[in-house]
Amino acid sequence: MSFFTFLATNSQINDKITQVLATYQIKTDPWTSEDNYIISSRILETWKSNLITKEVLIRILMDGIRPYFSFHKNKYSFARYKKPESEKTIYTRYENIYSALEDSKIEPWKTEKVECASILEWTLSVCQKEIIENNFFLIIPPLVILLEDANPNFKLKSTRCLHHLLSKCDNVFVEKTGIGNLFWEQLIQCLSYHPPSIHVTISIPLLKTSLNNLIMLALLIQPESKSQRVKLYDKIIYAGVFNGMLYSGEQPDMVILFMEYTRKLVNMMGIYATKHIKMLIPLVSSVLENSFQLNHLQQLVEASKALKTIICVCWPRIGPYHPTILKGICFCWLNIQSQKGSLIDEIKKELNYCIKALKKIMGTELDKDFQALMNADPNMISFFKDI
Repeated sequence: MSFFTFLATNSQINDKITQVLATYQIKTDPWTSEDNYIISSRILETWKSNLITKEVLIRILMDGIRPYFSFHKNKYSFARYKKPESEKTIYTRYENIYSALEDSKIEPWKTEKVECASILEWTLSVCQKEIIENNFFLIIPPLVILLEDANPNFKLKSTRCLHHLLSKCDNVFVEKTGIGNLFWEQLIQCLSYHPPSIHVTISIPLLKTSLNNLIMLALLIQPESKSQRVKLYDKIIYAGVFNGMLYSGEQPDMVILFMEYTRKLVNMMGIYATKHIKMLIPLVSSVLENSFQLNHLQQLVEASKALKTIICVCWPRIGPYHPTILKGICFCWLNIQSQKGSLIDEIKKELNYCIKALKKIMGTELDKDFQALMNADPNMISFFKDI
């Protein structure tokens, strides 16, 4: 019997081995290199039957994670599961992001065992639904503490942990425990972390995971009633897309993110998205008509796809907004007509679809507008000739 075989089959220490290997399973951690990730993954896969068992995972949660979060000054309370009396969310754009240095001196998960949060993330990624539901009292407190921490890096790690958790929960469990309301408010606050106060390399993944979690939560909180679920989508689109474009709409990567989620949310809301059409169409058209976007063509790709989705989903109410739509489409076409490339071809294809869809919705009502645009700029003739 090899030395490692002896260690892996010893029930008293194999959970320690698993924790050490799990430390190198999160690629974004500064201590994780490609080599130690590959080696740790290989060992965990080879000795999976010994190192990743139900008993080992529970012991990690109980003895390897919980003690390091138990000294937090705001100890977790199940009273926080209670649904807030007011449905109104109080948004705070910024927290005092780097004000928690003194607190970190008395938080063992930041000092004694800095890899603790990474081990939690890995554990949740491999835990089965049964383990999570039977031991959620070991999981929720660390997640709340990480989410409430002022450092956005810990918020990001917590949102990734939460994604693993929610993907293994059903609506019955969420309703029974009340974690839906608890995490909803925390995640909404995460949507306020924008550049320049937060570096874009942290802000984008934090916003993306928070948006994904909120979308998942909306379905878990309101699995049956779409009209009630749409009210949650309303909050996401206001706090995520509209506020995001207001505060960081000048950042190319942020615009790409917001246009992507505009398309997703409109698709999920369906005809209910018409309530936001007054804000959505000017928002998307402003991205299309900006000539400076030529240096960031992916913005135009996502904006044109978002506009296509809005036109197709909200078509019953699209008529009054067709001048704004035409403005965005025409400016974008004029800016890219002489350009070449795969992204340019994709943008032209999406714009062509948008104008054809608009024509189909409005019929001959658009003919005069098309003629006026071609008279104003002959370059538009090639665009409208096949419509």
